[in-house]
Amino acid sequence: MKNLKIMGLSLPILLCTTTKVIGADIFSKEQRNGIEKVVEEFLLKKPEVLEKAFQNLQEKRQQEQTSQNKSIISKNAGEIFNKSSDPFIGNPQGHKKLVVFMDPFCGHCRKFHTILNMVPQDPELKDVKIIFKDLPIFGEISKLAVRAIFAAKNQGKYAEFQNAVFEASPDMTEQDIFNIAEKIGLDIDKFKTDLASSLVEKKIVENETLASSLGIDATPTLIYGDVIIPGGPDLNSLKKLFSLDSKRKN
Repeated sequence: MKNLKIMGLSLPILLCTTTKVIGADIFSKEQRNGIEKVVEEFLLKKPEVLEKAFQNLQEKRQQEQTSQNKSIISKNAGEIFNKSSDPFIGNPQGHKKLVVFMDPFCGHCRKFHTILNMVPQDPELKDVKIIFKDLPIFGEISKLAVRAIFAAKNQGKYAEFQNAVFEASPDMTEQDIFNIAEKIGLDIDKFKTDLASSLVEKKIVENETLASSLGIDATPTLIYGDVIIPGGPDLNSLKKLFSLDSKRKN
C-alpha cells in the first residue's frame, strides 16, 4: 500500500480532519472508524481527487492574491508609476511603464540589469519607460550603495553610477563606492554631503515602505499595469509582456 502524501499532508491527518469536519461528536467510535476506513480506501484508490482539491485551493488563493494585488496597485498608482523623483531609463513619455525593484547586490538583479539596459536601444520598445525603485535588502553595504546611487542622481549621474555599481564586484567596499564617484566625475564634497542627507534616507524609506505595502520582499520584482511579477525575465519575455497591451497607460 503506497503512502499518500500530497503537499506535505499525511493521510492520517487528512482523515482526522475529515471526521472533525463532518461532526465527529455525533458519531460513535465505531462509526468514526468506519468513516475513516471508507475515506482512506477511496483516497488510496483515487488520490487524484485530493490532488485536484489542493490544485483548486491553490488556484483560488492565487486568484485572491491577484485581486488583492490589483486593489493595492490601484490605491498606490501615483506612488508606483508617477512619482516625479523616481529615476528612469527609456522614453520619458512612454505609455508602457515597467516599475523595477532591485538591489545592487542581488545576483539575479545584476543579470537582469543588463537586460534592462537593452530596452532603450531596442526599436520595438520605444514606448517603454523603466522606473527604478532601488531597494536595499542585502544589508548595510546594499544600503550604502543605494544611498550612493541616489546621491549621484543629485548630480545628474544616476544611470552612470547605477551601472558602475551593478558591474562592480559584489565584494565592493565603501572605498570602492567613492572610487566610482571619482571615476565618473562627481563633485566628491557634494557627494559626501548628499550621501549623509536626510532626503536620500527619506527616498530609501519611501521605497521600503512601498515595497512592504505591496508585499514585495525579494528582488528583482516588477510591476506592469496591475500585475506584480517576481523575478527578472529575459528580453524576449519582456517584449511579450509589453505586447499584451499596446496602449497600456498608468
